[in-house]
Amino acid sequence: MNRLLATLLLAWAAAVAAKESPPPGDEFTAALKAAVEKSKAGAYARARLINESAGRLATLTAALKDSDDDVRVSAAWAMRHCGDKARAVGPLTAALRDENFSVARAAAVSLKQFDAIEEPLRKLMAEKDSSLRWRGLINVDYMVLPALMGDVARLAATDPADFIRADAAWTLRHGTGPAVAEALVKCLADRCARVRAKARSSLLRGRVSAEVKRRGSPVRRSVLAKLVGILSSHRGQREATAAAVEVLTELVVTPIGADPARWRKLLASQEGGK
Repeated sequence: MNRLLATLLLAWAAAVAAKESPPPGDEFTAALKAAVEKSKAGAYARARLINESAGRLATLTAALKDSDDDVRVSAAWAMRHCGDKARAVGPLTAALRDENFSVARAAAVSLKQFDAIEEPLRKLMAEKDSSLRWRGLINVDYMVLPALMGDVARLAATDPADFIRADAAWTLRHGTGPAVAEALVKCLADRCARVRAKARSSLLRGRVSAEVKRRGSPVRRSVLAKLVGILSSHRGQREATAAAVEVLTELVVTPIGADPARWRKLLASQEGGK
């Protein structure tokens, strides 16, 4: 994607230097398709044509439906410069579902440029199709959207797909607050080892870790209580309690194993808990 962006910028600079005029409206598609057939040289020409048509929303909308992946990617990138948010958001939102992930990513970046990305991604993360939920989630991670961390926390705690719960737990490293911390603690007892590992990393190294490690904070007290709760509810289940024990040990700096009673006693003396 960086290479494509560099191509677009170089082509734009070349076009400005040469002071070339874009082809008339109906000729654009033919010129674009001809450029597609010319390998690397075609890529530059195609990028130039796309950039020169940045103000032509109808042209770019049509290019978003082209059979060539590179054409659709270029069009999605260029559309953020069209200056018509009201008419651009619809086609770009549809492009989030493009079978080619690079097209979807370019569309997401353009939607963010229009400050119109949050609701489309929220809807993607609520889809029945796991591949669409994952696509929405990965774009949240890529663009770091704090307003959607609640939706990510829901996926981390409840999604039926292991790979989505794992990536959601990792994305929560960007989040803060009780809901994020609670979801990550729940993930520590997940049946999937990858989910547990990602949750542990986000809880102890992500943004929420500052709240979790600050003595006396409501988030810390809640996390410690829920961790001990995992030890009680999963007593004897080593895989389910191992991550909770590791987090407790790091937070309290006292290795005392998986006995919930001992942890409650320790926390009562150190943290003022019960």
